[in-house]
Amino acid sequence: TQENLPEFHQGVISACLPEHDQSKREAGLFLLSSYIHELWSGASSAQLFLSHVSLVTRIKSKGQKGSKTKSQTAIRAICNDIIAMASQQEYLDS
Repeated sequence: TQENLPEFHQGVISACLPEHDQSKREAGLFLLSSYIHELWSGASSAQLFLSHVSLVTRIKSKGQKGSKTKSQTAIRAICNDIIAMASQQEYLDS
């Protein structure tokens, strides 16, 4: 269960593993594996992960609007959720 995890970890898990949106599941698992890898490597924070997520939200699609794949759309949506959650937490912590 997620009750014993710090708030940021709960937010990342919730964003990456949405219970009611199976279309985001594969993209979420990919992002979650990056997050877990960073923490298991001994990082004291998830700064590299957050930098990656931030880059994804800022990249402009080079293809036409209709050419985005479902996984690209899902990854961008999850990254937007994580950035919003991280920004809100920074605001609350300050």
